[in-house]
Amino acid sequence: MKLRAHKIQSCLTKAILLLLFLRMLTFAQDFMMQGWYWDYPGTPDGFLWADTLNAKARQLADAGFTHIWLPPLSRASSGSYSNGYDPKDLFDLGEYGGGATRFGQRSDVDALLSTFNTYGIKAVADVVYNHRDGGVAENNPAVEGWIENYTVTKVNNGDNPYPSDRFRSALPIGGATARGSGTYYFKIRSASQHSNFYNKPYKIYLWTNQVGWQGLPDASESEPNGGGDCGEPNNPVILGRNYLASVDAGGCGIDEFALTLNTGDFNPAGDTIYVDLSNQNGDYSDHYIYTPQR
Repeated sequence: MKLRAHKIQSCLTKAILLLLFLRMLTFAQDFMMQGWYWDYPGTPDGFLWADTLNAKARQLADAGFTHIWLPPLSRASSGSYSNGYDPKDLFDLGEYGGGATRFGQRSDVDALLSTFNTYGIKAVADVVYNHRDGGVAENNPAVEGWIENYTVTKVNNGDNPYPSDRFRSALPIGGATARGSGTYYFKIRSASQHSNFYNKPYKIYLWTNQVGWQGLPDASESEPNGGGDCGEPNNPVILGRNYLASVDAGGCGIDEFALTLNTGDFNPAGDTIYVDLSNQNGDYSDHYIYTPQR
């Protein structure tokens, strides 16, 4: 009997040690919880989800969670009704005068992260960088610098171009500038002049603060239209209409568009000619506008 009791006690001891080991092993692992759900309460309901998580941080830590997965926090096109997957401004976490996001304001985000740090919880950000919804055009000095400074010489040195699918160029007119009415020539070509970036369909659209969309059907370029640099004709264009084109591999690889600007087409006190270039079919190229002339 004593031998049997000893065996039972030995088995119980081993079982307890095994359970303790498994418990230690469990808590040694990272354990993440999804800290939101699709219709989580937010600012339209009179709540801040950041405050909700802040209040539960200690309970989450005591339960063994080491990471909390947060929803996208940036400003969204659906405003405070959004759960974050229609991002409008990737850099606005509720701090630039637009009010709180569904999650809260920037100060609420900072307070939550501080509390999480206190309890040893790491916040895992869910971000949506591959698209935006409803954002407005913004100046981008990095893209501007690349467009202005990228040359064929850099290509020959082994530098790679940075293709884009769309961008907007702006040419100040009127006001203190010497630019006014007359004909402007916009020349478009591949920055690298590499064969990979020829024959890419794109759309060009020009407008001013005075004249916008005219509701006309899209027009297509007619070749050849290399313009003066190629000893060829160009394509006349007007404000407020889309033109479909491609930089052809043959010839001199240039498209030239001529915009005749009348006094009623812009504000003489100060205006801008905007030129929107966008690639079609989700494609990319390194085309750019060089040496606009009047």
